[in-house]
Amino acid sequence: MQRTKSISLIHGYLLNKNLLIGDVLDFKVCGFGSDVVLLEEKGIKIVGYDQTFQVILLKI
Repeated sequence: MQRTKSISLIHGYLLNKNLLIGDVLDFKVCGFGSDVVLLEEKGIKIVGYDQTFQVILLKI
């Protein structure tokens, strides 16, 4: 599994506009979870799920 090192266009936009507020669910399009990891590193409380890749990224 290889993760990208830059955030996706849509998540970058939402982050720059301060629209990622509260608990965030990245549903269906999180792929291998690159954005989830990158946003978490920026202090966003986020969980990702993508049925296509059967990836669930949770902090327990």
